[in-house]
Amino acid sequence: MSFINLFDIVKPPLSPLNQREWSTVESRSGITFPVEFKKIVDSFGLGEWGEWVILFGPGFFPPVYDIEIAPFEILDGEREFIKDLTSAELRIEFPYSLWPEKGGLFPFGVTVQSDRLYWKTDSDPDKWPIVLQASRDTMTEIYHMSTPEFLSRLISGELSSTILPPAHFLKSSRKFRSFS
Repeated sequence: MSFINLFDIVKPPLSPLNQREWSTVESRSGITFPVEFKKIVDSFGLGEWGEWVILFGPGFFPPVYDIEIAPFEILDGEREFIKDLTSAELRIEFPYSLWPEKGGLFPFGVTVQSDRLYWKTDSDPDKWPIVLQASRDTMTEIYHMSTPEFLSRLISGELSSTILPPAHFLKSSRKFRSFS
């Protein structure tokens, strides 16, 4: 699935709210974002996917959704959480490195229940797998698919997850709700 397939399922709002240039954001953040992710954010702006997932974007308000602020606050919180774990506990509780380490997780969105969406930054940005982490747990799921495919499967009820609500719930809310 690709960005085009996502457009077959959901139509973007007439006036999305992306207020910054990606080159500036990437330069300041020190990370190059996947091309299709940038297209999604530019086309749709800030909002909820399937009444469940919210992607970060440049200049999104409130700042908890701003990709220049939110990911770094989440990473700081994760570092605080893992700093006191033994290496054995770390392998069980949080078996990932954090960005900017090679292959480290970089947050790019959240759910309405505060679950976190990360990219595992171990290759070409357009091929980064997605790691979903439960908000009140260390449970994670990994999805070897692009962001548009993840969203397409989410809102069409085809995404298998023990963290997210049942597929029939997500399928019934087959839409994007803009916050602008």
